[in-house]
Amino acid sequence: MLPQIQSERRLTTWVTCLLNKDKVSTVATIHPHTVFHAAIPGYLDISAQGITLTLRVFAEETLQQVWVRTDPDNEEHLTAMVFGEVVDGWRYCSATIPLDEVRPHTAYVFKVQLAERMLWLAADGQHTRMPAREVHFKHAHDAPPAWVSEQIFYQVFPDRFRNGDASLNVKDGEYEYLCGRPVKAREWHELPSGDYGPSEFFNGDLPGVVQSLEYLQHTLGVTAIYLNPVFRSDSNHKYDTIDYYQVDPHLGGNEALVTLRQATAERDMKLMLDGVLNHTSIRHDWFVRAQAGEKPYVNYFLDAEGDYVSWKGHKSLPVVDYANPDVVDVFYQADNSVLRHWLRPPYNIDGWRLDVIHMLGEGKGAVNNDKHVRAMRRVIKQENTDAYLLGEHFFEATQWLQGDQEDGAMNYYGFLQPVWMFLAGYDIARHKASIDAEEMASWMSEARAKIPFAIAKAQFNQLDSHDTPRMLTLLGNDHARLVMAVRLQMAYLGVPCIYYGDEVGLQGGEDPHCRAPFPWDSQQWNDDLLQRFQQAIRWRKELPALRGGAVVDLHAAGDQWVFARLLADSSVLVSVNRANTPVRQAVNCSILKGLPGSTWCNIETGQVVQADAQGALSLPLGATATELWVSAH
Repeated sequence: MLPQIQSERRLTTWVTCLLNKDKVSTVATIHPHTVFHAAIPGYLDISAQGITLTLRVFAEETLQQVWVRTDPDNEEHLTAMVFGEVVDGWRYCSATIPLDEVRPHTAYVFKVQLAERMLWLAADGQHTRMPAREVHFKHAHDAPPAWVSEQIFYQVFPDRFRNGDASLNVKDGEYEYLCGRPVKAREWHELPSGDYGPSEFFNGDLPGVVQSLEYLQHTLGVTAIYLNPVFRSDSNHKYDTIDYYQVDPHLGGNEALVTLRQATAERDMKLMLDGVLNHTSIRHDWFVRAQAGEKPYVNYFLDAEGDYVSWKGHKSLPVVDYANPDVVDVFYQADNSVLRHWLRPPYNIDGWRLDVIHMLGEGKGAVNNDKHVRAMRRVIKQENTDAYLLGEHFFEATQWLQGDQEDGAMNYYGFLQPVWMFLAGYDIARHKASIDAEEMASWMSEARAKIPFAIAKAQFNQLDSHDTPRMLTLLGNDHARLVMAVRLQMAYLGVPCIYYGDEVGLQGGEDPHCRAPFPWDSQQWNDDLLQRFQQAIRWRKELPALRGGAVVDLHAAGDQWVFARLLADSSVLVSVNRANTPVRQAVNCSILKGLPGSTWCNIETGQVVQADAQGALSLPLGATATELWVSAH
């Protein structure tokens, strides 16, 4: 029997906060922020006249002039801001600028003339000189769907999640996979073996996903599902597609996907599929015919001196050539293209995750990759303006995230990598490497500053995936640090995605061990860990600032990082302490709402602290903990 979510007493924490308001501590500090702006409502508003921008300047500064700098036609243009009233120690300034008519976003930066100095404000913070354009604020004209940042995704590797219909099972030795190796049927309680690789099957299927929706939605609290590939393939991972128009029969076929789509729609849950459009299986009809010398198929794949090019040397994955218009038509351009087909009834998927999207192109070197990704975006939005286009990138994806290509990327670069290095001491290559809080905060600030804020909200934040060791394993089974990580994941900018089984303590190293079957016997679950995941998910759902607020760094050094998620009318403090001892950290929170003397309450414990008249705060940070603090005034 599945454990139920504990009954919520939503008022308990708030009442506790109010009762504890006399238990306060204060500290004085120098105000660290001179100017403030974020690309959030109230500071950036769209009208028929253009973009109205609001900037706050610390009122104790002698302010002479403020400009918004833009660069239409690649030439500087300065728009003077109008001075407004002073509220809670801040001078408000505003100006309206036109939308950039050429670029997919409007870039801007603030130039502030004070009595004794000049400063600039960009998306990465204050500067004493004009900052590089890559960190200017950016407003994307074609923003990602608004629903994306509201979700908690859950990644399902179909073969390993749940067996819902035993009649669909791959049978032991049913067919041969590669190199004449018969497929192997495994028992659910067993662990993946490197001996069999992609040819071993645990027989999870789409009916199993349907049967698990109650657990996913009501027990755990997730709202959207990301499925690893489901199209016909002889492997368990299905990244070698044989037929893009057929769901694999061992997963239940097209009918099972229709059933899953209907079941998720009834629950108001989103569904995203995984498209592998850079390469096919060697058993795809195109490749079989190409190897036989048939035209026009011989020109569908990249040629390498008489041999075919394969993805990263894996000969089972021949790479297609987008210089061929037939490939373009089948994958995205034609009326019956792959991308269009699954966005239409009866499937009506909500989004595409496109595998190694940065590698597809014309000939060697992914030539004209941007042209094809832009075209894929146009096709997807033609079918459904509210569909989500997510790209897979293990490294920096800035160039794909400027408003004309992807809605978001799998955020290995701007989230997973810095979190791994800070909490687990490993980089993305699994080399031992550690950073402190200052470096982590700087890395994440740089990553989000380079892209429009609306796209930063749609970045796909994971702690692990089918391509990496599980986070708990990387942490050496340190449950406290995993709780730190998932709370940070739920509190940070972007859309969180849980890899199946992490919430019940599933472990596993490199592939295939990170793809173990989900343990549906709840006796094997770590109930405390599951409750911590449920708790973090509830916090994200209950606090709007965690879903849409700007990130404001307040302190980052050593083992401690304190930042805020800020909306125009609400804010949440997030404190991170990697050390195994509690500390008190001085921060200044007056930047958040302009409310010196505000009271902050720990959402979990009810502990209360109060800022002084200058907004200075002495914040207690628990040992090995990520904690959230809400305004309790």
